[in-house]
Amino acid sequence: MKRHPPPLVSTGTPEDKERDVFKEAVRKQVEPIFSAALGKSPKEASPDIMDISQRPFRIAWRPNNYRRKTVISEVSDITLKKIGGVYRNIKITKKRVTFIRDYPHVLLIVGRTKLQGVWAQPRDGDKKETHVIERQSIGEVEDALLVKREEIKCLLDNAMQDFISKFGLDIGAEIYWDRYEDWVKGEEVIDGLNPELIVHDTFFKKVYGEGIEFKQTANKEEPVVHLKQYIKNRAVEDVAPEIAVALDGVRDVLCKLVPGDSPLVTIKKLVRVYPDDLLREDVEALIRALSIEDLHSLSDWTFDVFGGAY
Repeated sequence: MKRHPPPLVSTGTPEDKERDVFKEAVRKQVEPIFSAALGKSPKEASPDIMDISQRPFRIAWRPNNYRRKTVISEVSDITLKKIGGVYRNIKITKKRVTFIRDYPHVLLIVGRTKLQGVWAQPRDGDKKETHVIERQSIGEVEDALLVKREEIKCLLDNAMQDFISKFGLDIGAEIYWDRYEDWVKGEEVIDGLNPELIVHDTFFKKVYGEGIEFKQTANKEEPVVHLKQYIKNRAVEDVAPEIAVALDGVRDVLCKLVPGDSPLVTIKKLVRVYPDDLLREDVEALIRALSIEDLHSLSDWTFDVFGGAY
């Protein structure tokens, strides 16, 4: 397509009312679908746009290896003996690392100057507890993940602080996330992987027959960060065909507003200021509906009228 430089000065005044009618038609077609992809109903996004149905989102999730860590004052040999007298379920290794299992669902690992809390998941027989989360929107799924994450965080931090207070130890500036693995299945792409496949990627790994694990990739990074991003990406991919259909439907909607006019004729009526009007959302939507021949015609027309081509 031949391109010509735009003119130095554009003249004319757009008709605001006509522009707004077309722009609103495009918005009503596309905005509800993007709202659904982001986990919001159309009414929440804007009260005057059409309703569309939303499909529930369902995953099976297990918080594996959730660990919180902090620096503490040195644990002396005397303190080590006191620990043995306070807790029943402990194990002290030859390297003076102490494992304490007296807190519900929390394993404490005590070194000389480091304290770590590990989430000890409830079990159903030999299997670790798995949370099945099904909600009507992506936002609700994320909320459920965050609520459970904060619950685990509180249990770990409370156990660590209780241990520190029992023996008069000093704690470092903060307790931070030291490690996590978000195991997940129940999603089409993940469940379609070969059970024998072993993967170690930057953001996730697959070492089990079922599911994958999103892992910590930055110092002190919080759990479910990568899982949330994956869920959002998959939701947008799922809804992308609907977005394409909606954009294709823009042509029909706009042409109904100007009976008898083709998209090319409608564009010519709308473009009063060059090149500004060509960049408007409603005009761009019509341009996407043009055939190759009409695109050539549009380019020639804009050159003849405004001295510049599309």
